[in-house]
Amino acid sequence: MTAEVVAAKLATYIATDEKARNVVIGIVAGFIILISSLGLIFFTVLFGATSVIAADSLYYYPVPGHTTISSGYDPQRVNPVTKKVEPHLAVDFPAPEGTPIVAARGGTVWMTGIGSEPGKYIWLEHSDGSKTMYCHCSEILVKVGDEVAAGDPIALAGNTGVSTGSHCHFQLRTPAGDLIDPTPLLQNWE
Repeated sequence: MTAEVVAAKLATYIATDEKARNVVIGIVAGFIILISSLGLIFFTVLFGATSVIAADSLYYYPVPGHTTISSGYDPQRVNPVTKKVEPHLAVDFPAPEGTPIVAARGGTVWMTGIGSEPGKYIWLEHSDGSKTMYCHCSEILVKVGDEVAAGDPIALAGNTGVSTGSHCHFQLRTPAGDLIDPTPLLQNWE
C-alpha cells in the first residue's frame, strides 16, 4: 500500500467519523501550541528576557571601579561551596571588604536583612517596578523606605553569608518577577 492510498483512506475515515475528526483536530491544535511555545522559548533564548525592562532603564555597575565579574549569571553553575549544580541568577563583583556599594539605579529601599546564604542584603525597588538586590554586604548604610539616587552609597562590600570572598552579589528582577542577567544592561560610571 502506497503513502497516497493510506492518506486517501485516512482522509475518508476522518471525513466520515466525528470522533476521528475530533482526535485529528486535537492533535493539530496541540502541535500548533507546541510549535508556538518552542518559538517563544527560542525567541527568549535568542534575544534574552531583557526585553521586559524598559529601553530607557539604565543600570550602573554597583561597585564603581570594580567591573570584573568573578561569577556570572549561570543557571547551571557549580556552586564553589557546595560543589553542586545550583543556579547563580546574579553577577558577582569582587571588591575588598569595606568598598562602597552604590545604587545601580535610583529607587526606594524596599527591604534589608540578614540571611544565611545572602548574608546582609538590600533590595531596591525602581520606578518601573524592577528590583535590584545587593548581597554579602559587611555593612548596610540605608534603611527601608529611604529614597536613593543612582550612585548613592547603600552598603559596604563584604563576605557575609555563604561566600568565598569579599564581593557584591548583584541581582536584577524584572517588574514581572523574573531574575535576568543584568550584564547587558550595565554601564560604567562616567
